Amino acid sequence: AINENLGVKKFEAVTRDADELSAQTRKVGENFPNPLGKELNLAISLLAKDISVAAAKKNGDTIKGKLGEIKGKCDECHAKIRDKK
Repeated sequence: AINENLGVKKFEAVTRDADELSAQTRKVGENFPNPLGKELNLAISLLAKDISVAAAKKNGDTIKGKLGEIKGKCDECHAKIRDKK
């Protein structure tokens, strides 16, 4: 949703979506039993908060960079924890 709203320059929606992502990942991270999973979720929470701040300033380049960092954290969690067989 953040990418889509960024593409059409709906910065208010980006802020809302980023705040929701930040709150969700903070809640999950605080209760995650795996230390790496906890660390990654809390890192995503902080990056999402950075996106919210950047959206308030209509700074699309910062938002794109932070989205890339979030994707990296998601990929790491999936590779090392969630999808590991």
